[in-house]
Amino acid sequence: MSDDLVLSETHGAVALLTINRPAALNALDGATLAAFERAFEAAEADPALRVIVITGAGERAFVAGGDIRDLDSRQGLAHYLELGEALHRVFNRVERCDKPTIAAVNGFALGGGTELLLCTDLRILAETARLGLPEINLGLFPGAGGSQRLIREIAPCRARELMFLGEQIGAEQALALGLANRVVPRGDV
Repeated sequence: MSDDLVLSETHGAVALLTINRPAALNALDGATLAAFERAFEAAEADPALRVIVITGAGERAFVAGGDIRDLDSRQGLAHYLELGEALHRVFNRVERCDKPTIAAVNGFALGGGTELLLCTDLRILAETARLGLPEINLGLFPGAGGSQRLIREIAPCRARELMFLGEQIGAEQALALGLANRVVPRGDV
């Protein structure tokens, strides 16, 4: 099964879901999130599949967060609430999936990208990957469960620092903090 916004492939018992908006650094807008939800549901329901791998198209980004242009174009509370509900529903589904989930992070995982990564069971990062929750720089706070998930994963003082300062960290620092399982050369992700 394939969708323009999310490519879905199978390799034996492994589903590979690729968020496919490389020109937008795989940023999540409503349509992309809906396509991801459909692809994830299909992979989760398929008894022949035992593992779900999530990655981003292109070489620059896993998921660079929410699509700011999309959010700016709507400027309405109803849109923010609708997108927030969808993000929580989809990310909770990933987190609670009975099948192992793996984030194959090939580049930027910012905002919603870091929040999606936090939902997965295993995280493989390219040595050039960058993680962060930069929402604070837009006057926002992580809105897809990242504040709760991050504080359960690493020391609360480091989690708060990442959220309050909005700074990006590299793959090796993410590994040292316990946010990644492995750091590999970009071509091996």
